[in-house]
Amino acid sequence: MKIANLLKKENILHISHAENKWKLIQSLVVKLIGSYENENFSSELADSLLDGVLKRENQSSTSLGQGIAFPHGRVNGLNKPLIALAIIKDGMDFDSPDDMPTKLVFLFLFPGNRYDLGVKIQAVFARFLSENNNIEKLVNSSDADEVYRIIEDASLIVDTPIVAQDLMKGVKIKFTQDMLLHDATSNMKKYNTEVAPIVDENNNIIGEIDCIHLFQIELPDYIKKMHSVPKIHDFNPFSKYFENNASITLKEVMNKNIATVSLDASLLEIIFLLAVKKHFVVHVCEKGKLVGFIDRITVLDKVFNL
Repeated sequence: MKIANLLKKENILHISHAENKWKLIQSLVVKLIGSYENENFSSELADSLLDGVLKRENQSSTSLGQGIAFPHGRVNGLNKPLIALAIIKDGMDFDSPDDMPTKLVFLFLFPGNRYDLGVKIQAVFARFLSENNNIEKLVNSSDADEVYRIIEDASLIVDTPIVAQDLMKGVKIKFTQDMLLHDATSNMKKYNTEVAPIVDENNNIIGEIDCIHLFQIELPDYIKKMHSVPKIHDFNPFSKYFENNASITLKEVMNKNIATVSLDASLLEIIFLLAVKKHFVVHVCEKGKLVGFIDRITVLDKVFNL
């Protein structure tokens, strides 16, 4: 499937600004419907296209950061993917995780019965935008013809499997093994994360700090094997932490049983580590260096909840 065949020139918009993301999404969906008049969209299907994108956007922002957003929806009754693109010269607020103004908004509509297709198409665009200053080329383009030519010349084709690189998120926080436990847990609370990687001076991952491992460290083995817990009110497994809170380092409590994969690890391998091996996070590495992570919510969001 050639990407250039899915993107019509009339669905490429150059605008100076946008009032808000909701009105922009509506404009792009209307533009798409109007450009496929020969498809004879029913009014019900047309409404479903917009509702699908808005429903997904209400769950969480589809901004990727770095000035890019991928609003999308999966709709029953649609027989092929549809793509529209808005290039906003002045940028706009799209609830970006890095607070950067969004200048490229790709809107995708996918058939409801093709769960894999949406992930693959978005992955192709994400790779394209990460290479050869392509973001800058699109933002600085003068018209739809130039945009189409840039995308066509890239020969973007959907024929590759979903891999770790397509699913991973950037690393929020990372720690060193000599960091104090108190400081680490404070940062984990700040970033609302249950797991954080621990790296050496070369950014090689050597372990992780995670809530479940911390909870289990001081529990006696007999309690770990019990199916229920007796009401022992004066037993506190965390007394050691309270007493030595100022001096415990991550080296003493880090979990070394971690899951790591390469950028080209398959979706099956990732799900196996998360579901069968029960890791909360899979750390993605390139040549031994930590570059990203995949957790269960990420897989739900990008695969099952597409």
